[in-house]
Amino acid sequence: MLPTTIQLKPLNLVFEETTQGAGTYYLDGKAVDRISDVLNIYPKPWLLAWPPKEMEKYIHAKLDELLPRHTILTNVLHQQIKQIVTDGKSAWRVKRDKSADIGTQAHDILSVFIKTGQRVVPKNAQVQNCVDRFFDWLKENKVEWLLSEQKVASMEHGFAGTCDAAGILNGKVALIDFKTSNQMSDSFDLQTAAYQLALEEMGFPKIEERWILRFPKEGEDFEVKKVRSLYESDKHHFLCILAHYRCLKGKKNGTR
Repeated sequence: MLPTTIQLKPLNLVFEETTQGAGTYYLDGKAVDRISDVLNIYPKPWLLAWPPKEMEKYIHAKLDELLPRHTILTNVLHQQIKQIVTDGKSAWRVKRDKSADIGTQAHDILSVFIKTGQRVVPKNAQVQNCVDRFFDWLKENKVEWLLSEQKVASMEHGFAGTCDAAGILNGKVALIDFKTSNQMSDSFDLQTAAYQLALEEMGFPKIEERWILRFPKEGEDFEVKKVRSLYESDKHHFLCILAHYRCLKGKKNGTR
């Protein structure tokens, strides 16, 4: 049976609402993290399919209203439009898989060159664009390659991956990561820190710089980024995410 009165510790807690359901909590005048915001990082994979699915349902319903099926022609047209909408719902998956294949081909060609000096001519124009930008960059920089497509692992922290490349870049020991994505991501900084952690644990020389080369598939907007954030900070950030990932995996598998 619940007590008739409950005494809670008084708090100087204020919630300032900005829009409906959104806002900031202030504890003793200082903004504090909101529980729901913190938990928004929790993976919700089912939400990825929800917006396009709702769009498909909406357009199908509107087609039923606006395009009555009175004749064979309108009936066929009706079905064709619906099929286009349905195909469009999953078009992002098709493009994702195609982009991943282009990225793999570009990585393989760059790896062959770094390891052997051999220039492989790709058959795909988008892969060629990536390769061309790499050689444009190489003309402006002096690189002594030390490794390429190197599998690395940390025994201490229990993770592994494949590092794109590392070498002496303009006199500095550098880790170099190749990307064929549409834009830069902060996660790339953490990824390079994870590679550095593993490499140095494996006995690689102290890495002085981390670089990210983003090759656009269409040949424009080539980006070269020197990671400016501190390695120790990025390493700590990655290890925190790794711990979080393991908690989520353990919960899913019923081991936590």
